[in-house]
Amino acid sequence: MNTKIYKARRQSGIAMMEVLITMIVLAIGILGLVGLQYNALKNGNNAQFRYQATLLAYEMSERMRANPLGVDAGHYNNISYASSYSSPGSLGAATMFQHDLAEWKQNLDDSLPNGEGSIDASPLVAGAFTINVRWSQSEGQGTGGATDSISLVVRM
Repeated sequence: MNTKIYKARRQSGIAMMEVLITMIVLAIGILGLVGLQYNALKNGNNAQFRYQATLLAYEMSERMRANPLGVDAGHYNNISYASSYSSPGSLGAATMFQHDLAEWKQNLDDSLPNGEGSIDASPLVAGAFTINVRWSQSEGQGTGGATDSISLVVRM
């Protein structure tokens, strides 16, 4: 009687494959979490910029309400951010708007990345103004990045 005993061959390399596949799945999961964290931070920054822009638009509307003589004289009509305004030495009804615009311009520069603002008088409704604030969505992109804006319509 010739009996041969066959030993089961040990499988080699399977454990290494399982570890490799586990590492790949884990790496993909970690990359997904990093992407989620990045989007959360980016959206948080954009929400902060939107909040600052809203505050700045309301601030300008309150400055306009505080200077009704300047509004009636048309000093706040069709103001572009590109205009250069400096704060005058003495403040009166005629020069208060220059002070308001100079401070608003400075606040836009300080609070928002590439912040810009404009004030447009409505040709259809007397005493109605649209205050626009625009900014880059994320810092460090220069002027080529995406922009966001808000518009506030007020009536004096």
